[in-house]
Amino acid sequence: MKTEKFDVSIVGAGPAGSIAAERLARDGVQVFLCDRQEFPRYKCCAAGVLWHDIEDFPEIKPVIENYNHVFIAHPPSLSREFKVESQDHYIMGQTYRSTLDDHLAKLAKKSGADFRDNTRVDDLELLTDKKRIHLKVHDKKNNEDFIVESKLVIGAGGVKSIVRKKHPEFPNWEKDEILIACELDVPLSEQKIIDIYGKERAVHAFLYFENLPGYAWIFTKKKSLSLGMGTMLEYKGKTLGGKLLKEKFEIYCNYLVENGYLPKGQHDLEKTQYALIPSTSLKSSKTHGNNALLAGDAAGAFTSALSGEGIYYSMLSGKFAAMTAKQALKENKFDDKMLSLYPKLWLKRLKSELNYQYFAKTYMLESKRRCEKAIRWGLMDNKIRDFMSTFFTGAYNIDRSFLARLIFHYLRLKTKDALGLMGKKEKKKDFES
Repeated sequence: MKTEKFDVSIVGAGPAGSIAAERLARDGVQVFLCDRQEFPRYKCCAAGVLWHDIEDFPEIKPVIENYNHVFIAHPPSLSREFKVESQDHYIMGQTYRSTLDDHLAKLAKKSGADFRDNTRVDDLELLTDKKRIHLKVHDKKNNEDFIVESKLVIGAGGVKSIVRKKHPEFPNWEKDEILIACELDVPLSEQKIIDIYGKERAVHAFLYFENLPGYAWIFTKKKSLSLGMGTMLEYKGKTLGGKLLKEKFEIYCNYLVENGYLPKGQHDLEKTQYALIPSTSLKSSKTHGNNALLAGDAAGAFTSALSGEGIYYSMLSGKFAAMTAKQALKENKFDDKMLSLYPKLWLKRLKSELNYQYFAKTYMLESKRRCEKAIRWGLMDNKIRDFMSTFFTGAYNIDRSFLARLIFHYLRLKTKDALGLMGKKEKKKDFES
């Protein structure tokens, strides 16, 4: 069996893997980048990217087909709505994962990475010198097996990452660390979308719809709607799973038709796609081991626990993985100690932000009554409305100052609510799932 040698091998050519490959290859590193699917390929993902995604990674601008300037959140009761309008910039940009991933993989290849799609990794072996790793690779196009030898591997293959599965130092997923989501793309004319959602192409989120913890969405693209719903795989010790999600999603689509969000007869539920999304707390995340780094969904840490957004955090993880790999190659060290630079880099940038989102998810998004309260408070108070608007647009820097101000206003509103100054409060018995 032939052996091909590289400095770094990257398994998975999504946003994390391709960004890492591009950053490394343009600096002269020999990179092997592979993906088990043929590109361009479908990926179950709403593919709405926030303002900060595009500003921080301008290389994705060519594949953004339209921009959204209004965000509308709906509480569980569906009795009101919270509207955010962007004043200084757009809120979101829309693309498709097949388009985005193909674009980023081509950029990596243009920079010098050896990109091979339709190429599957079946196994890995850590060599005893701790300076090399072997991947057993299968070329599905030519039905050939070969070995890729590299000094470092970056696992970026999503929830089913072979690097995470086969490397002895990474733990298996627990059910409560996994989200489940479904997505349906509904083609509509550009004029019909504008007629329904306005020139601002408003996007919508329905919190805790039909007693399902999580949220449902409408992302308005140029000539289609991305409809979807996400929840926890396991909630309060009970496995929710795809069957329940399928039932709730059908109810959701019927609601959209009945209330004018979706023209009758335009959607085909048989085309709904499902995906698992890892979302771990930072305390339980392990993203490096001897000769290996995990990026994107393969790591679990790089997903917003609140919104499920993963594209931005995946690209950031790819950037930090590339920085770590370059330093390791420079020092010719690839052990656990050397690669501990990786979590230092991403924790410095993301710790406060991701911890805040994890807290917000467990405190609010898993509570039907608190979802309702958040919308009511947002409508009744300018300060909290500004906070929510800032957060929803992605134009924020969550640091200690941000959190301190948020806590202060939370306590202020809680006091006002107790005094009856924030409108009619939600009764617990009315919000029991």
